[in-house]
Amino acid sequence: QPEIDLPGHISALTAAFPDISCSGESHSVPTTFGNFAGAFCVGSEKAWEVIFSLLDEICEIFESKYVHIGGDVFDFSDWKTCPECKKVAEKNGITDEQGLLAYALNRIIDHLDKKGKVAVVRTSEFIDGIDKRTVLHLFKNLPSATLDKFASEGRKFIVSPHHLCSFDVPYVMTPIKNLYAFEPVSHLGKNADKAEILGVEGLLWGEWVYDLQKVEFNSLPRMCALGETGWSPTEARDYSSFAKRWQENRKILDIVGANWASDKLARGNLLFRSRDIFIWKTADQYGEVRRNKKGSHS
Repeated sequence: QPEIDLPGHISALTAAFPDISCSGESHSVPTTFGNFAGAFCVGSEKAWEVIFSLLDEICEIFESKYVHIGGDVFDFSDWKTCPECKKVAEKNGITDEQGLLAYALNRIIDHLDKKGKVAVVRTSEFIDGIDKRTVLHLFKNLPSATLDKFASEGRKFIVSPHHLCSFDVPYVMTPIKNLYAFEPVSHLGKNADKAEILGVEGLLWGEWVYDLQKVEFNSLPRMCALGETGWSPTEARDYSSFAKRWQENRKILDIVGANWASDKLARGNLLFRSRDIFIWKTADQYGEVRRNKKGSHS
């Protein structure tokens, strides 16, 4: 599925079209990553024209039924002070910024629905009030009451909790055995039986990797483990069996030159030392791979 993050994460778009932002000020495209203030102005019809035009082009290019629109990690600074955004809130009886976010997402969801597409939205604490036509991408924990409510409504979910399914983090943080034991239903609360889980997803944020070798290293054997998690019921899964089959799969990966992680690292059982503390926000300058290339451990 294609993904175009809205209404935040659009610094490149507002650099190209500054008049769709709340401030209208020109700026350069950021060359570092992080959470930036700024989104399109929900009170600007010009902004909506640009957003809908962009979505229309995405729909034409991709045949996928689903379009991921992000919807999380959003800074409300501009909306809080923007007169046009305040007018939209007053007109629609919206009392806070979270409600304004739901309004913006729902308008996007409705547009995609008219194009025959289903929107996917990554969950955050700001998601209450979102249209039931969307698929909820459960990435970070929602408040229990919100999650129970959504599940009881029979909503559709993609389940990929960050602490298990983010492939960019070091293996000491997400050992392969923990990922293999991942049970999606357990993350949907007490009403999980009423919800519909469409699948699971492995995420790898490109900001945290250095090249294709690092991508392969962080993804293998994680992709294999998550694949079995998605298609196999809990009672059919056996980690010892998986580990043996992974040994055979590595022979195929060697033929194509893939850079899989060694067993010792994938198991996440390296000792922590002051110089080896792997924190996901710390750039280790590829050190994780240099110290743990395949063949360097038994």
